[in-house]
Order: sequence, then structure tokens, then C-alpha cells
Amino acid sequence: MPVEEKVDRLERAPEEFVTNVDIEFNKLYDSQMRTESELREFKNEMIGFKEEMRQQTREMNIKWGEMARKLGTITEGIVAPSIPRIIREGFDLEVMDMMARRKKTH
Repeated sequence: MPVEEKVDRLERAPEEFVTNVDIEFNKLYDSQMRTESELREFKNEMIGFKEEMRQQTREMNIKWGEMARKLGTITEGIVAPSIPRIIREGFDLEVMDMMARRKKTH
């Protein structure tokens, strides 16, 4: 190979190196930007999901409270009417006055 060709190759080598490095850097930069964009999108989805779960938890707590209140009322409706009979049969006493939800203040 003649010296002139070798010199030409040596002169082009740094340019090719810089071009290749620039291409690889741009690929890496694009990849990083896509990753950051995907992470932001994922973060936003997670924020939405967490808020949705909080709302569902609040709704479930309300429903559990309503159900507990209904079960308590049903229990009172079943048990309260039987108390005079239970007292009469178990203790041989007669109930004179009974209220299921009596409140007394001092």
C-alpha cells in the first residue's frame, strides 16, 4: 500500500471515529429519552392507580360500616324481643319496662 493511501486513511480515521461516536451517542441519548418518558408515564399511571385504590378503600369502608350497622339493627330486632321471655324463663322475673336504645344523660 502506498504511503499516500496510508496517510489518507490516517487522516480519515479521526473523522470516522468522531462520526461513529456521535452516532452511538445519539442512539444512547434517544434510548435514555425513551426510558425517561416511559418512567414518567409509569409514574403517572401509578399515581392514578394509587388514587383509585384510595377511593375504592374509602367506598369499601363506608359499605362495611353500613353493613355492620344493618347487622346490628337486625340483631337488635331479633334479640331484643326475646329478652323478656329469656328473663322470665331463666330468672322467674317479669320485665316491666324495656327499651332497646335507651340513653341516659347525667
